[in-house]
Amino acid sequence: MAAARVSQSYYEAFAKRMEMAGIRPHHKIAIGVSGGADSMALCILASLWKCSELGTDAKISDHINGLVGLVVDHGLRAGSGIEANHVQTRVSSLGHCRDGNLRSSSKCLLSESVCAYLAGIQCDILQCEWPNGPPKQGHLQEAARNARYKILKDKCKQYHIGVLLVAHHADDQAELLVLRLSRHSGVAGLAGMAFVCQVFSDYSGTCADHGILLVRPLLCFNKDDLYKICEEADQKWVEDPTNQNMAFARNRIRKFLRNLQSCDFKNEVQALISGCRRLRAFLNIACDHLMKETVSVNEDYGYAVLDVQKLFVRTVNDLCLSRFLALLLQFISQRYKPIRGRAIEMLIKYICNYPCKSSLTIAGCYICPAPGSKGLKILVCFSCDSPQSISSRISTFENSYSGEMQAVSEIDDIISASQEFSNSLRQFETDVPFLLVDKSETVLTEGKNLGLISESTLSRLLLLKDKMSKDLDNKHEDNKAEENRWENQITDRSVVEQEPLLFGQSCYFMNRFVVSWGRSKYSKEHEIRHIGAPDGTLLDQNHSCSWLHRKCSSCPIQINMATWLRHMKEADWIYLSHLIECRLTRKHVSLKETDEEIMTSITHPTDQEAQKTISCAEYVAGKAREALARLKTIPIPARRALPVLVNGQGTLLGIPSICFTCCPFISVFTSFNPRVPLRGGYSSWI
Repeated sequence: MAAARVSQSYYEAFAKRMEMAGIRPHHKIAIGVSGGADSMALCILASLWKCSELGTDAKISDHINGLVGLVVDHGLRAGSGIEANHVQTRVSSLGHCRDGNLRSSSKCLLSESVCAYLAGIQCDILQCEWPNGPPKQGHLQEAARNARYKILKDKCKQYHIGVLLVAHHADDQAELLVLRLSRHSGVAGLAGMAFVCQVFSDYSGTCADHGILLVRPLLCFNKDDLYKICEEADQKWVEDPTNQNMAFARNRIRKFLRNLQSCDFKNEVQALISGCRRLRAFLNIACDHLMKETVSVNEDYGYAVLDVQKLFVRTVNDLCLSRFLALLLQFISQRYKPIRGRAIEMLIKYICNYPCKSSLTIAGCYICPAPGSKGLKILVCFSCDSPQSISSRISTFENSYSGEMQAVSEIDDIISASQEFSNSLRQFETDVPFLLVDKSETVLTEGKNLGLISESTLSRLLLLKDKMSKDLDNKHEDNKAEENRWENQITDRSVVEQEPLLFGQSCYFMNRFVVSWGRSKYSKEHEIRHIGAPDGTLLDQNHSCSWLHRKCSSCPIQINMATWLRHMKEADWIYLSHLIECRLTRKHVSLKETDEEIMTSITHPTDQEAQKTISCAEYVAGKAREALARLKTIPIPARRALPVLVNGQGTLLGIPSICFTCCPFISVFTSFNPRVPLRGGYSSWI
C-alpha cells in the first residue's frame, strides 16, 4: 500500500497554531477525545507534530512520550461504554494494523523530503458519575459538558499535565455565533471560544495551582478539512447519534447552517467572528491596564479597593468598563462563570453616582464606600450571604507537590511565549471594530458597513437569529418548571454540608483561603511529656492540654478532634474582648509578655506554680489582645469573609487570618489563595 499523504498545508497550519499558543513539542499534553472526526484528526496532527519535531525521542514503546488521550464516557446512553473502548483502541493504535504491525499507510508524507510516522497515543477512559441521577433533558448537554470538563481537568491535575487540547473548529464557532445572536449576547460574547484560556479546578491541591491551559488549535480548520485529514491517514471515526437529535439547539443550528452553506457565506461569517475576536483581545489588554491603575488587593484578607475617581479620570469605553467590573466581581466572589447582565448594570449605575454613599450586594460581593475615602473609593468584599456554597473539599498539598510545580513551570513558560506572540499583533484602539456597538443586532449591521459581510449574509443571519430566538423562547417555557424546582432545592443558604477538617489536614475555603491546622512550633521545640505518664512518652499530635497539667478547663482541644470552618461573625470579636476582660487564675497577661515567656511558665513551671491551676487562658488572653489589634485594621465588611475554625459544638478554636488560636500547642494557618486570579486567568483570542 502506498504511503498516505496528509496535506502539508494542514500540518503546517497546525504547527503554526501550536507555536502561536506557546506550546513546544517537549511539553506534556492531554487531548480530549470523543472519537469523532474532529478529535481523531486532532490526534493525528498532534501525533505527527510530536514525531516530526522530536524524532526518535518522541516514542516510548508504542506510544508517544508526553501525549495522552482522554476519552470521557458520560454513561448517558446505551452502548456508550462499548463505544469508549473502541475509541481507546483506535487512539492507542494510531498507525498500526490490528496485528500490531506498523501499517504502510502510517508513513504520512508531509512533503517530498519530509515524512513522519503516526504513532499510538496512550489513552485513558474516564467515567462520569451522576450520584443524583442523570440530568434532565432540558439541561442534558450543559450538565454533560460541565461534568466532562471537570473530569478532564482533574485527570490533567493527576498526571501533572498543564495543556489540554480540544477539537473545536471553525464550524463550531459559526454555530456558537448564531446561538449567541439568538440569545442577544453582547459583542464580546460573539467572539466565540478562546484560542487559549486558563481554566481552574473547583478546588486546588496545592498553594501554587495555575489550573490548566485549554487550547483549541483547530479553530482555523473547518469540518470538511478534518474529514479529509482522517481519510488521508486512513483513520476511522465514530458519529455521535446525539448529534442527530433535533431537540438540541446546537443540532438545529448546525442543520440550518448546512443548508445555507456556500463558500462566500462561510468566509463572511468567519470574518465577522474574527472582528469580534479582535475586539475581545483589545478589551483584555485594556482591562489589564485598568486593574493595575485603579485596583488594589489586600492579599492577607481577600478584599479589593477600587479607586472610582481614578477610573473616571480616564475615558473608559462602556464595553471595557463592563468587562473590567465583571472580572473584579468574579475575582472577589470566585464564581466559576463570568458575571454578566443586570449585576454589571447595577454596579455601573452605583459607581457613576460617586462619591458613593450607600452599599450594594451583587453577584456574591458586598460593595460599600472604603473607610476614610469620602466615597471616592469603594470596598469590594466577599458577601457571606452569597448563594455560593462552601467549597470544603480536603486535599493534602505535599503528596504531589514536585510534579505539580513542574506543570506550573510549563504553564508559565507557555503563557509567556503565547503573550509574546500576541503582543506582536497588538492593535491600536482606532483599528478595533465594534468598539462602540452594544447590541448583537448592531454588530451585524456594523459588520456589513465595515465590509465584513454582504447584504445577503446579513439577511440570512438575521433570519436564522429570529428563528432560533423563537425556538429558544419556547424551550425556555418548557424548562421553567424544572429550573424553579432546582432553585427551590438550594433556597436555604444557611445550611451548608461540609466535610470536617481533621488534625494536620488542609483545605480550600470558599475557593479563596487555604486553611490548615496542626502542631505549633512550641509543641515541637519543647519535649513536652505526659504528666503522670509512667513511660514519659512524648506528646503526640492528637494533643489535649489536659495531659499537660492536672487541670486545664479552658482548653477545648480534644483527642482526634474534627473541626469545621465558617465565616467570622460579630460575636467572634466580642468573644475576643471577653477573653481579655476575664480574670485569670494566674496574673493578668502583660502586653510585654511574649509567647515564649508564657510557654516557659507553662512547660517548665516552678514548684509554687505547679500547685496552681495553670491553663491556656493566660496564653489565650495575650493572643486575643494581639488579634483584636489586627482586627481593627480590617474593614468590618471584610472581616465577615474571614475563615474561623470551630469544633463540633461551635466553640471557636482559631481565627488564622489574625493569628489567634485558643491553645499554644496548636497552629492554625491560612493564606489568601484565590482559585481564579484577578484578571480571570490568561486567554488568547488570536
